[in-house]
Amino acid sequence: MIANVIASQFGASLNWPLGSALALVMLVIVLGIISAADRFERLGQGRLA
Repeated sequence: MIANVIASQFGASLNWPLGSALALVMLVIVLGIISAADRFERLGQGRLA
């Protein structure tokens, strides 16, 4: 759903700055979730050992 908004900003609306900003925000959110999951996984493995 968010990818459709980003694609429409690049394609139909020709609003490249907003499309780039939305893509960058989505990238930061995804990388934050991945790094938090990795940190919690490492924390959990340390307690089991």
